[in-house]
Amino acid sequence: MIDNNPDYPLQKLVFAYAKAKERVPFEVIFGLDSQCAKIILSTSEMLIGQMRLAWWRDVIAKSSANRPKGHPYIGLLNQLPDNDQANHLIDLVNCWEAFLVSDRFTADIDELVTSRAKIFCNFLSCYVHIGDMEMLNMTLKTYAQWQILRRTALIEDEAERNMLLLDSRRKVSEVMSKRLKNIPKPVKIFAKLINNDLALKNINKPLLRPSTALRIIYYGLT
Repeated sequence: MIDNNPDYPLQKLVFAYAKAKERVPFEVIFGLDSQCAKIILSTSEMLIGQMRLAWWRDVIAKSSANRPKGHPYIGLLNQLPDNDQANHLIDLVNCWEAFLVSDRFTADIDELVTSRAKIFCNFLSCYVHIGDMEMLNMTLKTYAQWQILRRTALIEDEAERNMLLLDSRRKVSEVMSKRLKNIPKPVKIFAKLINNDLALKNINKPLLRPSTALRIIYYGLT
């Protein structure tokens, strides 16, 4: 696992199907997003969480020569040109901080999902060929909401989780009703994976199980 990214095993499998020159940008933006989510989840004191997020902002803003050494994710970040599109990464940290200091109502979750998807799109468009930005944004909103629902414990209220689950099923159903074309393969894989994972027969099962890896391979090759 690279640093403290809880989604690294899943992301590694999915991003193996990115074009070689596009793999690092995917790993950078999704990896930072997952690490920010973990900071929010593991922080009981708001100020401590803000300090940890501020550390990432400072690291991103520095040149590769001035960043701390020996950190796996920073080594990945350093593979991008210095400060290249750093503002998008800083925006991602900022939107997680806004959620940290919010009341965490449904409106705050909606804003977090929308903001993250937009930042993903803006960052990836600098490195990856995208034929349909609207479709990419729609699919990444589905991912951003699913990640909160399924990969974190940020929503403790059962009624709110159930509402988010129903909305996530609606969103992914809408995505899957369209032809997933002109968007990068890793995003297509996530859409198909989410559609399967949110099914009634799977929602209470661990996501990372042997069948998940086989499914990702199948989606990647088809």
